[in-house]
Amino acid sequence: MKYILSLILLTLLCIAPYHGHAEEESTVKTSTESSDDKAETAAKEEEEEEEEEKEEDQVRAFIYQPDDCEFAIGLPEEPYTIRRCHPNMPEKCDLMTSYTQVFGLSTTLNFYISCKPVTAEVTSQFDESLMRTTLIARAGTNLDIAETAYNAVEEDNIKVAVLMGSSAENGNEKLYVSQIWAGETSIFTIEAELLGEARTDADKMLATILRTIHKKSDTTEDNTE
Repeated sequence: MKYILSLILLTLLCIAPYHGHAEEESTVKTSTESSDDKAETAAKEEEEEEEEEKEEDQVRAFIYQPDDCEFAIGLPEEPYTIRRCHPNMPEKCDLMTSYTQVFGLSTTLNFYISCKPVTAEVTSQFDESLMRTTLIARAGTNLDIAETAYNAVEEDNIKVAVLMGSSAENGNEKLYVSQIWAGETSIFTIEAELLGEARTDADKMLATILRTIHKKSDTTEDNTE
Protein backbone atom coordinates (compact mmCIF):
# COMPACT_ATOMS: atom_id res chain seq x y z
CA MET A 1 0.00 0.00 0.00
CA LYS A 2 1.38 3.36 -1.04
CA TYR A 3 0.51 5.08 2.21
CA ILE A 4 2.36 2.67 4.53
CA LEU A 5 5.60 4.70 4.40
CA SER A 6 3.66 7.88 5.09
CA LEU A 7 1.92 6.16 7.99
CA ILE A 8 5.24 5.19 9.58
CA LEU A 9 6.60 8.72 9.11
CA LEU A 10 3.56 10.32 10.68
CA THR A 11 3.72 7.89 13.60
CA LEU A 12 7.25 9.06 14.35
CA LEU A 13 6.22 12.71 14.04
CA CYS A 14 2.99 12.57 16.02
CA ILE A 15 3.26 10.21 18.98
CA ALA A 16 5.35 12.74 20.92
CA PRO A 17 2.62 14.20 23.16
CA TYR A 18 3.74 17.77 23.39
CA HIS A 19 5.38 19.31 20.33
CA GLY A 20 5.65 22.69 22.05
CA HIS A 21 8.03 21.23 24.65
CA ALA A 22 9.96 18.90 22.36
CA GLU A 23 13.60 18.80 23.39
CA GLU A 24 16.36 19.21 20.86
CA GLU A 25 17.85 15.92 19.77
CA SER A 26 21.47 15.34 20.66
CA THR A 27 23.80 13.65 18.21
CA VAL A 28 26.55 11.41 19.56
CA LYS A 29 29.82 11.82 17.70
CA THR A 30 32.60 9.25 17.63
CA SER A 31 36.14 10.24 18.45
CA THR A 32 37.25 9.18 14.97
CA GLU A 33 34.92 11.60 13.19
CA SER A 34 36.85 14.34 11.46
CA SER A 35 36.19 18.02 12.02
CA ASP A 36 35.13 18.35 8.38
CA ASP A 37 32.55 15.60 8.84
CA LYS A 38 31.26 17.27 12.00
CA ALA A 39 30.97 20.61 10.25
CA GLU A 40 29.16 19.04 7.31
CA THR A 41 26.75 17.21 9.63
CA ALA A 42 26.07 20.35 11.66
CA ALA A 43 25.41 22.38 8.50
CA LYS A 44 23.02 19.74 7.20
CA GLU A 45 21.13 19.60 10.49
CA GLU A 46 20.87 23.39 10.58
CA GLU A 47 19.56 23.44 7.01
CA GLU A 48 16.93 20.80 7.85
CA GLU A 49 15.82 22.76 10.93
CA GLU A 50 15.51 25.97 8.90
CA GLU A 51 13.46 24.13 6.26
CA GLU A 52 11.12 22.77 8.94
CA GLU A 53 10.71 26.26 10.42
CA LYS A 54 9.86 27.69 6.99
CA GLU A 55 7.27 24.94 6.43
CA GLU A 56 5.67 25.61 9.81
CA ASP A 57 5.62 29.37 9.18
CA GLN A 58 3.71 28.74 5.95
CA VAL A 59 0.91 26.94 7.83
CA ARG A 60 0.63 29.55 10.57
CA ALA A 61 -1.23 32.08 8.44
CA PHE A 62 -4.26 31.32 10.62
CA ILE A 63 -4.12 30.03 14.20
CA TYR A 64 -7.14 28.13 15.47
CA GLN A 65 -7.29 28.89 19.21
CA PRO A 66 -10.74 29.60 20.65
CA ASP A 67 -10.80 31.63 23.87
CA ASP A 68 -12.05 28.71 25.96
CA CYS A 69 -9.52 26.23 24.53
CA GLU A 70 -6.07 25.50 25.99
CA PHE A 71 -4.63 24.37 22.65
CA ALA A 72 -3.94 25.82 19.22
CA ILE A 73 -3.06 24.62 15.72
CA GLY A 74 -1.70 26.47 12.69
CA LEU A 75 -3.43 26.37 9.29
CA PRO A 76 -2.41 27.81 5.89
CA GLU A 77 -5.62 29.86 5.69
CA GLU A 78 -8.85 30.55 7.57
CA PRO A 79 -10.99 27.41 7.99
CA TYR A 80 -14.77 27.12 7.87
CA THR A 81 -17.46 25.40 9.96
CA ILE A 82 -19.17 22.20 8.83
CA ARG A 83 -21.53 19.58 10.24
CA ARG A 84 -19.57 16.29 10.41
CA CYS A 85 -21.25 12.93 11.10
CA HIS A 86 -19.86 9.61 12.32
CA PRO A 87 -19.03 7.23 9.41
CA ASN A 88 -21.09 4.39 10.92
CA MET A 89 -23.72 6.45 12.76
CA PRO A 90 -24.99 9.19 10.43
CA GLU A 91 -27.38 10.45 13.09
CA LYS A 92 -24.44 11.36 15.36
CA CYS A 93 -23.13 14.72 14.14
CA ASP A 94 -21.10 17.65 15.49
CA LEU A 95 -20.19 21.11 14.29
CA MET A 96 -16.45 21.19 13.56
CA THR A 97 -13.90 23.60 12.15
CA SER A 98 -12.69 22.32 8.78
CA TYR A 99 -9.81 23.00 6.41
CA THR A 100 -9.34 21.46 2.95
CA GLN A 101 -6.42 21.63 0.51
CA VAL A 102 -6.25 19.99 -2.92
CA PHE A 103 -2.98 18.81 -4.45
CA GLY A 104 -3.00 18.35 -8.21
CA LEU A 105 -6.11 16.67 -9.55
CA SER A 106 -6.25 13.56 -7.40
CA THR A 107 -5.19 14.22 -3.79
CA THR A 108 -7.17 16.01 -1.07
CA LEU A 109 -6.20 16.84 2.51
CA ASN A 110 -9.02 17.43 5.00
CA PHE A 111 -8.77 18.60 8.61
CA TYR A 112 -11.63 18.55 11.14
CA ILE A 113 -10.96 20.32 14.44
CA SER A 114 -12.92 20.82 17.63
CA CYS A 115 -12.17 22.10 21.14
CA LYS A 116 -14.70 21.99 23.96
CA PRO A 117 -14.44 23.48 27.46
CA VAL A 118 -14.95 20.90 30.23
CA THR A 119 -14.66 20.61 33.99
CA ALA A 120 -11.66 19.16 35.81
CA GLU A 121 -13.84 16.21 36.76
CA VAL A 122 -14.39 15.39 33.09
CA THR A 123 -10.74 15.69 32.09
CA SER A 124 -9.73 13.42 34.98
CA GLN A 125 -11.83 10.67 33.37
CA PHE A 126 -9.79 10.86 30.16
CA ASP A 127 -7.29 8.13 30.93
CA GLU A 128 -5.34 6.06 28.40
CA SER A 129 -8.04 3.41 28.03
CA LEU A 130 -10.87 5.89 27.43
CA MET A 131 -8.87 7.99 24.98
CA ARG A 132 -7.74 5.01 22.89
CA THR A 133 -11.28 3.59 22.88
CA THR A 134 -12.73 6.94 21.85
CA LEU A 135 -10.33 7.24 18.90
CA ILE A 136 -11.10 3.71 17.71
CA ALA A 137 -14.84 4.34 17.95
CA ARG A 138 -14.52 7.66 16.12
CA ALA A 139 -12.65 6.06 13.23
CA GLY A 140 -15.44 3.55 12.71
CA THR A 141 -14.89 0.39 10.71
CA ASN A 142 -13.57 1.95 7.51
CA LEU A 143 -9.83 1.38 8.11
CA ASP A 144 -7.83 -1.63 6.94
CA ILE A 145 -4.89 -0.85 9.25
CA ALA A 146 -4.91 1.19 12.47
CA GLU A 147 -2.50 1.80 15.35
CA THR A 148 -2.90 3.89 18.50
CA ALA A 149 -0.39 5.59 20.79
CA TYR A 150 -0.65 7.41 24.11
CA ASN A 151 1.52 9.64 26.24
CA ALA A 152 1.23 12.26 28.94
CA VAL A 153 3.14 15.27 30.25
CA GLU A 154 2.36 15.24 33.95
CA GLU A 155 3.98 18.58 34.77
CA ASP A 156 1.64 20.31 32.31
CA ASN A 157 -1.44 18.14 32.97
CA ILE A 158 -1.68 17.16 29.31
CA LYS A 159 -2.66 13.75 27.96
CA VAL A 160 -2.54 12.86 24.27
CA ALA A 161 -3.80 9.86 22.34
CA VAL A 162 -3.22 9.31 18.62
CA LEU A 163 -4.73 6.90 16.11
CA MET A 164 -3.32 6.46 12.61
CA GLY A 165 -4.63 4.16 9.94
CA SER A 166 -5.13 3.62 6.24
CA SER A 167 -7.64 2.05 3.90
CA ALA A 168 -8.32 1.45 0.23
CA GLU A 169 -11.78 1.35 -1.31
CA ASN A 170 -12.71 1.27 -4.98
CA GLY A 171 -9.13 2.10 -5.87
CA ASN A 172 -9.09 5.18 -3.63
CA GLU A 173 -6.55 5.23 -0.80
CA LYS A 174 -6.93 7.08 2.47
CA LEU A 175 -4.52 7.96 5.26
CA TYR A 176 -6.35 8.82 8.49
CA VAL A 177 -4.99 10.53 11.61
CA SER A 178 -7.01 11.29 14.75
CA GLN A 179 -5.82 12.90 17.99
CA ILE A 180 -7.28 13.78 21.39
CA TRP A 181 -5.54 16.33 23.61
CA ALA A 182 -6.92 16.47 27.17
CA GLY A 183 -5.88 19.48 29.23
CA GLU A 184 -7.10 20.89 32.53
CA THR A 185 -10.15 22.75 31.21
CA SER A 186 -10.68 21.62 27.61
CA ILE A 187 -10.63 18.68 25.23
CA PHE A 188 -9.04 19.29 21.80
CA THR A 189 -9.77 16.83 18.99
CA ILE A 190 -8.53 16.65 15.44
CA GLU A 191 -9.16 14.35 12.50
CA ALA A 192 -7.16 14.48 9.28
CA GLU A 193 -7.73 12.59 6.03
CA LEU A 194 -5.41 12.35 3.05
CA LEU A 195 -7.36 11.00 0.10
CA GLY A 196 -6.20 9.87 -3.34
CA GLU A 197 -2.77 9.36 -4.82
CA ALA A 198 0.29 9.49 -2.53
CA ARG A 199 2.18 12.78 -2.90
CA THR A 200 5.23 14.01 -1.02
CA ASP A 201 3.95 17.59 -0.79
CA ALA A 202 0.63 16.43 0.67
CA ASP A 203 2.38 14.16 3.19
CA LYS A 204 4.63 17.05 4.27
CA MET A 205 1.70 19.45 4.63
CA LEU A 206 -0.18 16.98 6.82
CA ALA A 207 2.86 16.36 9.04
CA THR A 208 3.72 20.08 9.24
CA ILE A 209 0.22 21.11 10.33
CA LEU A 210 0.20 18.41 13.02
CA ARG A 211 3.56 19.67 14.32
CA THR A 212 2.06 23.12 14.98
CA ILE A 213 -0.27 21.84 17.71
CA HIS A 214 0.73 23.42 21.01
CA LYS A 215 -0.56 24.69 24.31
CA LYS A 216 -1.67 28.30 23.87
CA SER A 217 0.41 29.62 26.75
CA ASP A 218 3.62 28.43 25.03
CA THR A 219 3.52 31.04 22.26
CA THR A 220 1.71 34.25 21.47
CA GLU A 221 0.12 34.25 18.03
CA ASP A 222 -1.67 36.73 15.83
CA ASN A 223 -4.39 35.93 13.29
CA THR A 224 -6.48 33.95 15.73
CA GLU A 225 -9.99 32.67 15.44
